[in-house]
Amino acid sequence: MVAEQRGQLGLWSYNIATREEIWSPGVHKLLGTDPLTDKPSTDVFMRNLHPADRDNALAERELLKEGIIVDQKFRVIDSSGVLRWLSCVTEIHYAKDGKPSRVTGMLLDITERQNITEAIRTRSERFGILGKCFRFTTWAADERGAFRSVMQWSSLGASSPAQLLEWKWTELIPDSQRQQFTQRWKRFIAQKAAFTCSVEMLLDSKAKRTAMVIYAAPTLPKG
Repeated sequence: MVAEQRGQLGLWSYNIATREEIWSPGVHKLLGTDPLTDKPSTDVFMRNLHPADRDNALAERELLKEGIIVDQKFRVIDSSGVLRWLSCVTEIHYAKDGKPSRVTGMLLDITERQNITEAIRTRSERFGILGKCFRFTTWAADERGAFRSVMQWSSLGASSPAQLLEWKWTELIPDSQRQQFTQRWKRFIAQKAAFTCSVEMLLDSKAKRTAMVIYAAPTLPKG
């Protein structure tokens, strides 16, 4: 299997009656163990796990041995100090009497996916902090100019992003300015040009009038 040769996955099985474990070479490669000297066992499995993940991983592993399906996600640190995120997908096999007899699983390297997820989460948290400190939000609108997604929505005093989607965000603009702003906004949508406009908005449940600057630029499809 090419993916296993590249160290991206490994297969394992556990016989509930005999307590025998079998690991493919890919499992050893992912865990950083030696297939020649390390006999599959809980101790060997735990050896290179991240200290913060050991308790959960051990508890989940014991559940698997009892025939209870648990999908695991944990970190390992190999001998060179490289950290990997691994995911384990399992399946229970049953004997004729209906009792679980064997557990099989696939160990996957999800490091790249996890790093992307963490980067997105971190960026979102940073934008959220900046949004609270400097009262800004980033958003995306459709070809009509209606908002389809809103980040840092709480910085505008909203209790949920739904309060700002479609055209609801324009309700934050005072009545005396809304019509003029809407006309400018619609011209921007029609012309597909860069847009900058200073406008007052009623933030914090419409109790506070705050000067805001709206920046927008069209995103054209590739090709």
